[in-house]
Amino acid sequence: MLMNRNEVMWCVDCGARFTQEEIQGWGGCPKCGSQGIPCGVEKDTTVEINWHELRILVIWAENWAQQCKRRASDDSSEKMPKTVTAIARRLQAQRPTFGPLTLSEEIAALPADLAKAGIEIGAIETHNIAKPELLQVNGPGAVGRARQEFSLAGTGFTLKDCGCREGDCEQLKDGSCHDHNI
Repeated sequence: MLMNRNEVMWCVDCGARFTQEEIQGWGGCPKCGSQGIPCGVEKDTTVEINWHELRILVIWAENWAQQCKRRASDDSSEKMPKTVTAIARRLQAQRPTFGPLTLSEEIAALPADLAKAGIEIGAIETHNIAKPELLQVNGPGAVGRARQEFSLAGTGFTLKDCGCREGDCEQLKDGSCHDHNI
């Protein structure tokens, strides 16, 4: 099972996770070839946010990435939309019933959504909004892997995701539980 692997990083584009041995001499992601800066697993986290707030952030990020790609501002600008789309899809997959996070996917879904309401339309023409990209997915990224702490209200304890309570687990004194891989 993957949880027993000592993963140290994962690809921001395809989500594949790797151990130190698998990334010796990192020349890019071994699965998809991405040259993007990988994500360190020690920063995997859980964030509480309203879906509308998240849509605003993602739509702005998608817009900025598309502008950078059109301007070809640097070597990484060509891949920016792909990276933003990959992140958005990992986020969207966590709440699929909430709808698309990117404007491009929302527009792409519009004809089918309107057809469900009995409204038939032709092709949608957009300016400067690219069609959703097809992406290679090789792993979950941080999804389901975040290290979490839960405050136990009124007890003075914090419950770690290994189930140990601070003060009860000897190894939590340094902030991590080595027996439980956190």
